[in-house]
Amino acid sequence: MENMGGVIAFYFAPVRYIASMPLVENMQCIEPVKFVKGKGWLIGYSTPFKSSLSDLGEIVDAGYIFKKKFQGFFPLNTPDALNLFTKMTKEFFVLCVKDSNGRTRLVGSPRQPLIFNFSSITGDNTTDLAGFNFSFSSETEMPAPYYINEENIEGSFNNNFNEDFE
Repeated sequence: MENMGGVIAFYFAPVRYIASMPLVENMQCIEPVKFVKGKGWLIGYSTPFKSSLSDLGEIVDAGYIFKKKFQGFFPLNTPDALNLFTKMTKEFFVLCVKDSNGRTRLVGSPRQPLIFNFSSITGDNTTDLAGFNFSFSSETEMPAPYYINEENIEGSFNNNFNEDFE
């Protein structure tokens, strides 16, 4: 089916990893994101069927903006996860989000980056998952364009956030 909901993968990069961003033409990025030497996309994780991307257009005093929000759930409430997520709140990000139809969007930019937020939850019952609700969000001047050049964007969710985040 060509119109399934949901996200199958996401990748993130601190803006300090990015050397240059591709031009956007007709709401598509044909060229790849260029990274500083030795850096690239980091692999994200969210429990399947617990992640989504919204890109809501809204009129404000300054004009028309797009409120972007990627939300997910990380199912481990551990000291390592808490340490990683706390570090991530001090960075700004760009994301690549692949939907269930195989289409990828480039979300944010070094000029209009996303911020990371999280909350720790234990659940109410022993059958509930403990972990972290998290989000990347921003307000930008244009909707998230499609990212046509997927040179480093392959696969689906792995079982952890990339350990290489510094």
